[in-house]
Amino acid sequence: MNSHGRREPWKAQKRGALSLSAVCTLALALAGCGLVWWGISSPATSETVPARLSEQSASTLPRYETRKIRDMRTGHRVMADNPELSEAEVVSESVTPETHRNLVFRQTEPDGSLVEFELIRSLDWIERTGATVGGTVEIDLAEFGIEGPADVLDVQPCPQLENGPGRVVTGIFRRTSHNVIDVHIEGLDEPIGSTANHPFWSEDRRTFVAAGELRAGEAVLRADGWLGRVQHVNTTSRTEVVYNMEVDGEHVYYVSSAGVLVHNTCLTGVLNRHHGLPKFLGGHSKQILSRIDSAIHTEYHRLLSRNLKNAGIPLNVGGRGGSAADWARYLNANPGAQRKALDAVLDTSRAMDVKHGTNIVQDVWRNIMNGGFTPFP
Repeated sequence: MNSHGRREPWKAQKRGALSLSAVCTLALALAGCGLVWWGISSPATSETVPARLSEQSASTLPRYETRKIRDMRTGHRVMADNPELSEAEVVSESVTPETHRNLVFRQTEPDGSLVEFELIRSLDWIERTGATVGGTVEIDLAEFGIEGPADVLDVQPCPQLENGPGRVVTGIFRRTSHNVIDVHIEGLDEPIGSTANHPFWSEDRRTFVAAGELRAGEAVLRADGWLGRVQHVNTTSRTEVVYNMEVDGEHVYYVSSAGVLVHNTCLTGVLNRHHGLPKFLGGHSKQILSRIDSAIHTEYHRLLSRNLKNAGIPLNVGGRGGSAADWARYLNANPGAQRKALDAVLDTSRAMDVKHGTNIVQDVWRNIMNGGFTPFP
């Protein structure tokens, strides 16, 4: 932990169950924005093999248990330690077979392609959303590029949760990508296949950086606490099936047999339509939207989560995926909470405007003046 309360994962001592002395599972081929190991000249990454370490570097690394992407399932555990979050900022949900189920979804993207995904969700979430086989559910997982109605294909028992260290995988996502690149990192005989927008942790910049923006010589963080160097990044013309994971609490995981830290959020570089007055705080769907870069949008929500927590506003009303009804009940039962939350929204918006030259505060006030939100006590 440094002077700012941030964890320092590059130091040898990991916190809690993530000690390097433990045998931990690493996801080998994870993609979704996404990541994909592709060591064979095969069009289907479900048949890929793990990258191999050179003999020289392999002898210096701890021995991790690894899995191919085709073998990853919800309920498995992966190593995860987010350097951008302090201990207090990690919001985790207690997943149990008695209170949770595994739901299988499919969504059609604007170009006609399909996204297939599975989510572990609570019985309360299932009841609130009305998720039933053959029906549709509104999904709000913008960090995975999934928003809007999704078809419910199956509701299954909660998978058996692996014992041991690491965080539980609560979501698996599969889609086809046309912008796969290869990230070559020293010590690996084969590159990490990734979409250009999948974030890797850059130790040089102390933030997550889209794979396509990594520079030669840039330091990436490995699970053993050591740093690896990016050799080069190659663009390709391959179309691949890519994957991503939702990891409880941390939102990061390690990939490859060397364990390179990546985030599960997509950094698309396109302009997002941002709701200046968050819908979960009473903002209307039809309001003036701010157009901001996706990376800024991700940064905004990370900062907003911190500011809301500092204001005493819980981050998990109704559990993971709390509905608008859950938030309405909370705001009605806690007079003054909406005002505190909107102050946090304004503080976050000002910080983004100052740092990035956006105009979010202006749009927030225009929405307030236009009555673009539901007031609570």
